[in-house]
Amino acid sequence: MDKYMKEVINEDKLARKRVEEAKKKLAGITSSLVSEKSIYDEFMKEEEKKTLAIQQKLEIEIETVKKQCEEEKAKGLELLKKQFITNKDQWIENIIQNILS
Repeated sequence: MDKYMKEVINEDKLARKRVEEAKKKLAGITSSLVSEKSIYDEFMKEEEKKTLAIQQKLEIEIETVKKQCEEEKAKGLELLKKQFITNKDQWIENIIQNILS
């Protein structure tokens, strides 16, 4: 019976040792996962900052282009208005002559 008790005690010691090794391994894996998550989170924050900066730059560029287009449109309309005022009498005369002839 003494032999069986020694075997049980030895098996218990081995089991406890394996449990401790498994806990250490699990702690290492958990630590690794936490580290990877923090690296991922840091990467995502940096990419979000870069994306926001690009978005702001593009919004400024869009506003600049919109402003230029509005200015060009206003100039075009003003030019068309001047051309109409300058030539309306002659255009009316041409239309009337084309109708009458």
